[in-house]
Parts: sequence; C-alpha cells; structure tokens
Amino acid sequence: MTHKYRERDFLMRIRQVLSFLAILVLTGCHSSEPTADLPLNAALQKALDESITDSGVKGVSAAVVFPDGNMWAGASGISHGAVPVTTDMLFDIGSIGKNLEAALTLKLVEAGRLTLDDPLEKWFPQHPNIDGRITIRHLLGMTSGLDDLVDDSNSPWRIGYENIEYDRVWTWGEIYSSLVGAPRFEPGAKCQYSNTNYVVLKHVIEQVSRTKVMVELENRILRPYGLNHMLVDFTRPIPESLRIVHGWYDVGGDGNADDISSNSLTWLSSISPILVYSTTRDVAKCT
Repeated sequence: MTHKYRERDFLMRIRQVLSFLAILVLTGCHSSEPTADLPLNAALQKALDESITDSGVKGVSAAVVFPDGNMWAGASGISHGAVPVTTDMLFDIGSIGKNLEAALTLKLVEAGRLTLDDPLEKWFPQHPNIDGRITIRHLLGMTSGLDDLVDDSNSPWRIGYENIEYDRVWTWGEIYSSLVGAPRFEPGAKCQYSNTNYVVLKHVIEQVSRTKVMVELENRILRPYGLNHMLVDFTRPIPESLRIVHGWYDVGGDGNADDISSNSLTWLSSISPILVYSTTRDVAKCT
C-alpha cells in the first residue's frame, strides 16, 4: 500500500516526482533485517520497476515485512544524475513521522511525565485560537478541533514553493498567531485531521522534557529500537554514513522537475510537527 500524505499542493507534487513507498504487513517494532532469498523478491522488484514507468516518478524505495518476520527491501529509479536510488537512502517520510511523535508521547506517559488527560492549559498559556481544555488525548486522536495551519493562505504550503523563505525559523508565537485560525469545533466533538494537533503536541513535549523533541526521539525511540537510519536532527551536519535521496519539484511550472536538494530545510523543520528522513527499512521496522 502507498502512504498518502496530507500535505497538499507543491509537497504532494514533490512526492509524485520522487516517491517514498513502504509496504507494511505487520505492525509494531521488530528486529527484522532484509532477507536475500525470499521467493517473492523478483516479483516485488518487477512491481517496483513498473511503478516508475506507470507513475513517471524519478525514483522509489519500498520495504515489505512478511508474517514470519522476514523483510524485503528494494529500490528503483534515480536520485539525481546517474545515481540510482538504493535501499540505504533516506527519504522525507512526511506525516508518517507523526507516528513517532505519538510513540514518544506515550513513552513520556509511561514515565509519568504527563497524562493523556492533561489539558493544554497545564503546559503553556492559552492562545486565542487554542482552547486550554484540549487534552493530550484530543491531540493524538485529531479530535481537538484545532484549525489546520497548512490550510492558511499565508502558510509556506500555500504561497508557492518559489516564495518560501528557506532559511526562516518559525517560532511558536508566529505559528499560533498568524497561521492557526478559529477552532473548527469543540474539543472532543468529532474527528478531523489537522497538522496543528501535532505541532502543539511537539510544543507540549518540549515543555515537559525541557529539551528539543528531536533529542527525546533519539534517546527514547531511535537508539533503543535500533533505528540507525532515521534522521531527526537537522541542526548538526548530516553523518557521512547517511545518504539522502534528492528531492525534485517543478519550480518554474514548465513541466520539468528541478533538483531542490540544495535548499535549506530550516523552514520545514521549524514549522512541521516533526521532520524525519528515513530508509524504508527503518520505517518498516517500527510502523
């Protein structure tokens, strides 16, 4: 199955050009490693190769976990130039990262640092469009009623990729005051997807832990579960052992995709709920 991301417009088109595909049969963290002699290897690789032709994307990576715990990983297409996509390359996993943020939140609950029924007013001052009665449970389940910052006409997702300030660091105050509109419904009244839930949750995690969410992720999730090919800290130089696939987007609107990998990710890492790059293998291990 393909993972469909909520972020629309240019981000959706980027992912149509250079796709990330993870096929998952089992859920829960496990220690499966790629197996070289699975009977379905050839058929899976053939399907992956055909996906390039059928979709017109630049490159794709996939991982399959079988009921017996064996894993298959494959790749097809190119990253850039004549460099092929390989299974050890990292992709932006988009909203799949929210699963990691949710898992981290539950780790903090287990540690007694917060509870699922804690209201937001316990962790930071109330903002005009963020109801202090909203609980951690509401945020996790998308039942808070918070407006989606992605949909605001001034958000980076709506102004056109060429107009984004790539080096801009978005502060909490800027996000809440300029991109989050009036609530869509009362907390708990219904379920509606909103990225703002996990942006607020990120803020709560950092208030609880008194450190950056990426530090908590590394200490409580990535290292303990051996997710050594996930990247969450973009404030440090990228380790030489990790290779990131190039991103492409038709910036000029002329039908030709442009390599946008040299543009800073500062804006995205500061405004997103969480920014994670990973191999499909590591996603399949713990999704």
